[in-house]
Amino acid sequence: MPSMEVRIADLRTSVCPPLLNHVMWFAENAGEEGAALLSFSQRVAQIIGRHFDGFLAPGVRGSPCREYDNVVLLARLDEWESWLVKSAPKEAV
Repeated sequence: MPSMEVRIADLRTSVCPPLLNHVMWFAENAGEEGAALLSFSQRVAQIIGRHFDGFLAPGVRGSPCREYDNVVLLARLDEWESWLVKSAPKEAV
């Protein structure tokens, strides 16, 4: 991936992890029954997208023994497939 050309915010190192964790949890669950409106996650993306092409965010549904991060692209969506390593094994999620 041409990382020098893509502006990615690394939200995993935020100075306010509990607040960020809550924002990401609400954004990830937005649109589900009993959760925030889908417009909440869209608004979060708009705010971040003013300054970045995407962001890395801590996963909020993991467990202490299995953590993950999310990569979210907000721009240059027509290019991302060319950044993949074609020989890498595909994983089912």
